[in-house]
Amino acid sequence: TTGAAFYSPRVRTRLGENGMLPADLAAISGTGEGGRVTAEDIDRYLAEGSPMSPMRQAVASSMLRSWERPLATVARPVKIDPLLAHRRTIAGRPSATIYCMRALALALKDDDRMVHRMVGTRINRPSSMDLAVAVEVGDGVLTPVVRKVDQLDLAALTVAVETAVENARKGRVSDLGDAVSTITNYGTFGLTWATAIPEPSQSMILGIGAVQYVPDWNPAEKRWDRAREAELTLTFDHRIADGGAAARLLMRVAELLEHPERL
Repeated sequence: TTGAAFYSPRVRTRLGENGMLPADLAAISGTGEGGRVTAEDIDRYLAEGSPMSPMRQAVASSMLRSWERPLATVARPVKIDPLLAHRRTIAGRPSATIYCMRALALALKDDDRMVHRMVGTRINRPSSMDLAVAVEVGDGVLTPVVRKVDQLDLAALTVAVETAVENARKGRVSDLGDAVSTITNYGTFGLTWATAIPEPSQSMILGIGAVQYVPDWNPAEKRWDRAREAELTLTFDHRIADGGAAARLLMRVAELLEHPERL
């Protein structure tokens, strides 16, 4: 049997030294009385593995702290054809990630209920519309921040994001500070839908999936056409706002993406 329910002070010390949780003991076969896990069992188990990289440890710690909150996700599809046509007219040809950043910044500027952060029993509102972008690096993820996104047009935002991403991949990130939200494009991995987890200091994260072709009814010509579509997901801290506020925010983001000339 495995013993995860009872542990001695020595075992508790080993847990703290190795960044383990009591639930981790369920994976260890105990040799102590009644199948309890001993400190020696932990040492033996850890010796069979390999050390986790500092990057992976940081990501694991961040996700664990974030998951302590009540998180919820809302989603809706968005037509991408207008965006793909519009990007050809903008210097640098902004990616879908950049369009999402700009749309989210403007949507939050119109209705700031989702901008707030909960600290203890108080609600704080950031003074600047700063957004982060998720960047895969090695065996982890960095989220460099772009400041005052609502004040940058698409061309300027493209330069800012590309610089932030390049620096992150080279290990030269200078700004990993607080942001209102992160934007993650899991569509680059071919995923159409995912539940992203926001950073512990952020109240939400916006994700966009891979572009798919879908049937689209043309009422003028009374026939089916083919359109390109992607799923938007918004995972948010349910303590900050209810589903209605999150839904309205996501609807506004989708509206802006489907009318990119407004960005």
